[in-house]
Amino acid sequence: MELEEKISEINAKLKEKLNNKKNIVVRGGDIHTERLLSLTCILEFWDKITIVDKRPRGTIGNKIVRGIDEIRWETVDAVIISSLIYQKDMEDELLANSSFKGEIVRLYEEWETVPFFELQKEDSFLTLEKVESWEAASKKSNLGYADEAILQLDYEEFLEHKNQGKKNEIRHHYDVLFYILKTMMQLKKENNKLSVLDYGGGFGTVFIDLKYYLKNLDIDFKWIIIEQEKIVERCMAEQGDAEIIYKKSLQDIDKKEQIDFVLFGSCLQYLENYQDIIRAVKTLYPYRIAILKTPVSDETFATVQHVNSKGNYNYYSKDYPCRVMKEEELISLFSDQYSLEDSAEDVFNARDINLSRNVVKWKDFFFEILDRQEEG
Repeated sequence: MELEEKISEINAKLKEKLNNKKNIVVRGGDIHTERLLSLTCILEFWDKITIVDKRPRGTIGNKIVRGIDEIRWETVDAVIISSLIYQKDMEDELLANSSFKGEIVRLYEEWETVPFFELQKEDSFLTLEKVESWEAASKKSNLGYADEAILQLDYEEFLEHKNQGKKNEIRHHYDVLFYILKTMMQLKKENNKLSVLDYGGGFGTVFIDLKYYLKNLDIDFKWIIIEQEKIVERCMAEQGDAEIIYKKSLQDIDKKEQIDFVLFGSCLQYLENYQDIIRAVKTLYPYRIAILKTPVSDETFATVQHVNSKGNYNYYSKDYPCRVMKEEELISLFSDQYSLEDSAEDVFNARDINLSRNVVKWKDFFFEILDRQEEG
């Protein structure tokens, strides 16, 4: 059995067994439950779930793992056994518990020997479904990054990444580093400051990747991230990182702020009003604008993007409204003020995808200003 087949089977079972259940326990607080959260539809029931383990420790998603004795078992409607090796022991334990009268949900048959997340994966982790409009794509998509559990997973991964040490592998950010350094060299002729606006920069992963390479430069460096309200509030409340400035919109940027480099890190395609945002960014007159991992084709159309947790850096399944852009039209949005300095296919994100007569490629674009204008 392959991964996709088993995930479909688990999802069908969860939806059947958990329908109308109000108080659900996931029995098992280790990697199996983490993979259930990242790969299956269990997020749909997340607000009703308590995670329980014999040796409780830490958190999974945004939930503390509880001990067996902390649960009022008479109130539990269903228990998902999140284990393959110990599923019979867990089931026997529940059957011996006279307080528990709910339903037991096993994920494996007796003959199965491999945890579902270790089954063979297909090559493609991202697919696009062409739809008639952005509105249709929005209706067919789920919460995505606005989901509290996913935000928590992303934040925990960011903190883990941040704490790895002084030097991270910058992977697909080499080009960004190159163009930031190139911009810096131009700025040093004028002053000793460099300001980067990272639009849709999440919790700050790109900055963390590049920090080691930038920190010892003889320059006054500033990194500004624009993100959704929940991310900004989380970072301002918990992170306390003075090295990153978080803003909720372009309107929150001081008009006197000089922005030198703008980064759209795989986000333009998810913004309904992307043309307005591009126009607003151009009024800041940055030296360079970088657009990463953006799907382009020979025409513009709306899709639903299905991410199914098979990439090295994806750990949950979600759907998003996503716009595929006609490459020439995207470039033309900048051509009144910027020249295309470079473009290249980005193989990090996904393979090329054929959608009927359209071939979709993921590309990076780097624009350089034609004539730097200073405000005022």
